[in-house]
Amino acid sequence: RPKEVSGWISRARTGGPSPAIIDVCSFAARWWAWWVEINPVWRPQTSAGVERLAKEGDGDWGSVASTRPNGMLNILICLQWWYDALGEDEGGRTEWKEALEDVVWAL
Repeated sequence: RPKEVSGWISRARTGGPSPAIIDVCSFAARWWAWWVEINPVWRPQTSAGVERLAKEGDGDWGSVASTRPNGMLNILICLQWWYDALGEDEGGRTEWKEALEDVVWAL
């Protein structure tokens, strides 16, 4: 999972400003790697050569449900931080929207 999650958990998951994400591309890559890792094995990666999952299949979602303390909240807060880090970068929102759509599909 992105290292920013550990910092957030150590602060007792309090609100406040989003962590300073300097390299949005790196954060996005770490988020995708984590998301792919915690998704069920029956959900194959697409053949696009990047870490994306096929929106197909049916099976047990236990691997996503047991993502340490706070489960899906960690996933959702990271999406919020990623969005906040994009600022006015409309072009960068395409990948963020892909991530959001994938999480919505999984839910």
